[in-house]
Amino acid sequence: MDHQKVGFANRILAFFLSIFVAVTLIIAQFTFPLELVLLNSQSYVPVIENEEFADRYPEIMANMLISQIYDVSIAGTLPAIFSNRDAFQSILIKFIPEEWSKDTILNFTNQFIDYLNFRLPTKAMDIEISGIKSDLILNSQNIAEDYINSLVNCNSNVFREQGQFSTVFDLPPCKPDRSLMPMTIELTSKYTEDLFNQLPSQFSIADATAISNNSANDNYFFYSISRWVLRLLPLITLLLLIMIAVLLKRERSVMLRWIGRLLVITSAFTLILLTIVLIGFDQLIAMTINRFLGKLIGGFDVLLLGFIQAVGYQTVVWVIVSLIITLVFGLILSLMAKVFLPKKADSEIDPNIDNTGIDGNQVLAKDIAPQTIEEIEEEEKKQDEEGN
Repeated sequence: MDHQKVGFANRILAFFLSIFVAVTLIIAQFTFPLELVLLNSQSYVPVIENEEFADRYPEIMANMLISQIYDVSIAGTLPAIFSNRDAFQSILIKFIPEEWSKDTILNFTNQFIDYLNFRLPTKAMDIEISGIKSDLILNSQNIAEDYINSLVNCNSNVFREQGQFSTVFDLPPCKPDRSLMPMTIELTSKYTEDLFNQLPSQFSIADATAISNNSANDNYFFYSISRWVLRLLPLITLLLLIMIAVLLKRERSVMLRWIGRLLVITSAFTLILLTIVLIGFDQLIAMTINRFLGKLIGGFDVLLLGFIQAVGYQTVVWVIVSLIITLVFGLILSLMAKVFLPKKADSEIDPNIDNTGIDGNQVLAKDIAPQTIEEIEEEEKKQDEEGN
């Protein structure tokens, strides 16, 4: 029986399917690392616990509070004495506990990951600041005193021109003489206490990221679609591989070798690229996202960069592990192709061997050689006996 060969049309179709498989396979390699590492809140805990970022947490919380205090829609127009925003922020950082800041950042991160995993709506992502508000109100006197002492000294002409100060709005944006210091601190302290009371009890994530609700909703829609497609890609890739196997099933060795080489070439190519990326990963991430970090609240940009570098590095490592597994599997299929090499057809069996065990050369020689006289006479006798 003739051995069946894979048709030319099947090979062409398998070739085009292989192009799609190569693309989907490369992207699908990122699916499980993204789900298990990048979008897992536990991956961010070691980064938050890292002492390198510990001094950033009070700065982040102070920046969040300052953004609210200096928001005209919340606190209105501030007195001139509060014109030095940087100095007021620096003083505020000293009165924000580091442990509370770290716990708040951890809670904030968990909420954001839950949001990305479709377990939390946008409006539910808030930072609770009612506790720190109470602490700041109790320390309003010390905060006002430290802030005024951080200002530049006032010129004596300021007091001559303005005379007596009755409200905080009459105070100049500078440090007064010692004689006027108690009154200045008292007015500033009371107004600072009012500022803290006006702060909301919860702080929205939109305020922390400086992203409008409309743009966040639009981006989230595209993110949801992309995440859904990404989860389907491993299944799509598997179905395409099955289709290629069906097209090449007539020759099992060709099928195994084809799929094996496809997996090996695609995985090896991606592995080389990711290895190069991994070598300069920190620099690449910094160059890529630096222009976006300026939109974030001060301090949070450094933490976010740390998140991306640490957790992103782990994600890439797991992608490389996944590629190595795929590469090994492709090599195994290529080796199996040698085991399933097509057997020789019946026509290719040695013609010298007869199924009856008689030497074929003897039969062939007998058919070709002429008969002797004795053999002819013996055949005639047999025919006469049969005729009688």
